[in-house]
Amino acid sequence: MPHIRHLPPQPRSWLAPVAMAVALACSPAAMAQQERGGRPSLTEEQKQALFEARRDWVLDSHDRRRSILDSAQRCVQDAATPEAMKACRRSSGEAMRDLALDRRERMNAVRSRLGLPERSGEGRTGPGRRGRRGGPGPESL
Repeated sequence: MPHIRHLPPQPRSWLAPVAMAVALACSPAAMAQQERGGRPSLTEEQKQALFEARRDWVLDSHDRRRSILDSAQRCVQDAATPEAMKACRRSSGEAMRDLALDRRERMNAVRSRLGLPERSGEGRTGPGRRGRRGGPGPESL
């Protein structure tokens, strides 16, 4: 017969915190927040302000994105070796990442002004995410 460890003499010393943690985790508010992915609820004013900030960013950054793409196209057209093409892809990737960082900074400033928590650089799937398809990065092409 296996040896069974007995509970410590005062099991109530740890029982109350555990019960409280379970009760809080199962509360309707906690469950609703969990369904939203841990994000706080937004007021209509906050939703509108975030929408306007995103719309303004898209409009303001169009020329910059177009410039990055045009530069990448010229670079690839001029590339004579696989290494030169890799350098083009690496350079345009860095420029797009810089653009994304600028967007995050701008949106975090808006979120802060609205009293919302800032977003980190981690995407929906966490650190190390590789694009929308999850395939190999441009370095392998």
